[in-house]
Amino acid sequence: MNTRLRLRLRSRSRLRLGVALLLVSLVAPLLAYRLPWNTVNSGGRPGSATGYAMNGSVGQVVQGAGSATGYDGAWGFWPGVWTFATGTIDAGVTFILEPSGVVDTIAETPKSTVRNYGTTTRDVPAWFEIRDSLRTVVYLQSAVAPSLAGGEEATVSFPNWDVPNDKEGRYYAASWTALTGDNYPANDTARSQFAVEAKQQDPPCWVACPDVPEGAQRNDVGSGAALATDPGGLCAYLLKGNNTCEFCRFDPATAGWVALDPIPEQGRSGQKRSVKDGGTLAQVGGRFYATKGGNSLEFWEYNPLDQPGNRWTQKADVPSGASGVHSGASATGVSFGITGHVYLLKASGTFEFYRYDVGRDSWTAMATAPGQTGEEFKTGSCITGDNGDTIFALKGIFDKYYAYVISTNTWLSRNDLPLGPDNKHAKGGAAVCYHLRNVYCLKGSNSQEFWVYDCDGDSWYQGPDVTLGPHKSRVQDGGALVYCSSTRYLYATKGGCLEFWSYGRLSNFINGAMSSGQVALNVLTPYRLDVSPSVVTGRARIDFALPEAGNVELVIYDAAGRLAKTLVRGTKQPGAYRASFAGSELARGVYVVRYRSGDYQAGGKLIIE
Repeated sequence: MNTRLRLRLRSRSRLRLGVALLLVSLVAPLLAYRLPWNTVNSGGRPGSATGYAMNGSVGQVVQGAGSATGYDGAWGFWPGVWTFATGTIDAGVTFILEPSGVVDTIAETPKSTVRNYGTTTRDVPAWFEIRDSLRTVVYLQSAVAPSLAGGEEATVSFPNWDVPNDKEGRYYAASWTALTGDNYPANDTARSQFAVEAKQQDPPCWVACPDVPEGAQRNDVGSGAALATDPGGLCAYLLKGNNTCEFCRFDPATAGWVALDPIPEQGRSGQKRSVKDGGTLAQVGGRFYATKGGNSLEFWEYNPLDQPGNRWTQKADVPSGASGVHSGASATGVSFGITGHVYLLKASGTFEFYRYDVGRDSWTAMATAPGQTGEEFKTGSCITGDNGDTIFALKGIFDKYYAYVISTNTWLSRNDLPLGPDNKHAKGGAAVCYHLRNVYCLKGSNSQEFWVYDCDGDSWYQGPDVTLGPHKSRVQDGGALVYCSSTRYLYATKGGCLEFWSYGRLSNFINGAMSSGQVALNVLTPYRLDVSPSVVTGRARIDFALPEAGNVELVIYDAAGRLAKTLVRGTKQPGAYRASFAGSELARGVYVVRYRSGDYQAGGKLIIE
């Protein structure tokens, strides 16, 4: 290549570079808010002042004595993108104050706290949304936190919400800021859950319902009686026991009983068997599963969608083990997604514990129920599930109480059921059922005692005695207990009579611990994330809460979006928690805290100094 050609190419390259620099110098400022540069006269130099930003660096300006607007000067062209900086723009909702817990069916004023994380005083617009249990938007309003200084937090009240008096249930709230140019949208939104229900003014009490029908054999409810409810918690289903095959349904909406197909007396063995001591009933996926007891191994399924007269089907027998199914047997249904199981505590003087797979029609022996020889499960034993990963078991006569963890197939000891003022042990007629972190218990044993176990506190409280009623009947063989979520009542049989009782109205959304006949109500813990202090020089404290059991992830990311620290990752029970760490564990800078549980997500900002 000759010298002339090389010079020509070099000149063209320089020309292209000059044109590129000119375009960057002229076009970029026009695209960035159309702000011109300042001409710098002799003696001027780049300095720093609030107002302009160049190349993303806040505060750099071109200034000097006698500066004037223009695109030339002693400094020539300074390529870069110019913007107008107004300080850090960042705001977010830190907490939803109202509605929270359980809301009565009256007008509510939604409230949330808004924080200006930025450095400049500004009006911060915010929104508040409420969705019903079907996630339909039922409320959407906005408000403004006026003149909120940097680092300041204020409570924002939104227009009143007329709480519906015909749609009780769970609701979902979200509140967020809508600040133009927000630098950190991850911390804009806070979410929570609450409930709407017409609150009961008086403590729950026992109320008589219509008696169980006599049936063709005119038998009382007796040994082997068991109660269950459908998936919607609409009705109570009763296997009557007492050497009958009767099966019936109580509909709280009509306060009436309906006779259903009786469980077949004759099974595939050809023997005729009615339901006796050891009868059980459990529901999974809308179908009901029953044992007959009486030392039988028969196991039956009831499908309410089949044609009348053909709704019962005999399934695989309970494993024989050391005994048939009789005294103290109890069952509960557990559903996980599309799969379902029936867990059966055989009792009957054994420690046998089984799981039935409803899809495969097969039984599996699970971890042996706890206890020493001579302390087998017998009369008065019963189990109930928490609709999650735990089954609670009461050992009759010995009053021992246990929790079985499904995921690990292990048994854990819990505090024993107290003897109570009458020194009564749990015996015939004892029954348990679960509702919202409480296990309710009829002690049976021809007593009126009614107890409540607080799952979180591992403690027992005695509730109001079951009412004697006109026949002066106490709870004995044939006692059974179930909770129906549609009405928020417990329903109970006493055994030895046809009496049927309700206890409530219990809330679907609050915990109740009974003492001296009263119910202490602790409102639902809403989802919450609170980072304190936001500027850390010593230890950082992060408080979070969740209203229901679930997987929790609490992590910290740096400004570049890289994972800096994992604080919590795993399953948590409902409640409030605190995570803390030393600020020295992280380098100085700005971090984002992310909290996630189920479909709830929240974020917060943390500055390490």
